Amino acid sequence: MAGFLIVDDHPMIRAALETALLRAYPDRPVLHASDIASAEGILAREAALDLVLFDLNIPGADGFTGLIRLRNAFPRVPILVVTGHDDPPYRREARAAGAAGFVSKADDTATMLNAIAAVLAGDGHWPEDDAPPAAADEGIGSALASLTPQQLRVLELLGEGLLNKQIAHELDIVESTVKAHVSAILRKLNVHSRTQAVLLAQKLNFKQLG
Repeated sequence: MAGFLIVDDHPMIRAALETALLRAYPDRPVLHASDIASAEGILAREAALDLVLFDLNIPGADGFTGLIRLRNAFPRVPILVVTGHDDPPYRREARAAGAAGFVSKADDTATMLNAIAAVLAGDGHWPEDDAPPAAADEGIGSALASLTPQQLRVLELLGEGLLNKQIAHELDIVESTVKAHVSAILRKLNVHSRTQAVLLAQKLNFKQLG
């Protein structure tokens, strides 16, 4: 089913976006999700959606983890980040993590619709003052995007300071599986220690961005 998915935990934001979308694209349905799990469920059922409008800070996903999870699981569907965090570090990280465009919730409706049209056309949409990601940022984004959903979750928990045994309990898996995930994470991120992996994990959280 062609159409749009709005992923935002604020009902008023979802309603405003839906109104704008239906005026511009009256023949395309608009679906809603208020958390990352609901978004994943909808995308699994509706594989032909045209676009996801995604707030980075939603329940079930801290920082950029939700964006990366959706990009990994549903690479065909472009994601337009729609957020209140309109600082260059957020935009650069979103771009490196695979977003197709970025708009602020403070932007007017015309800007929002222009961004949607650009992403639907395959052109992407980024503020004019944004340069492409630096090579290092792009490499980090690509490396993080290569992680499986389970590896990404393990990396999140490493960033929270959990030990292998605690991670195993949190994810309901055996400790040897956690060790295997950690080894794979270190290899994919091209780092040699848990500490280095944790430093990269911190890039997934808004609080760590300058």
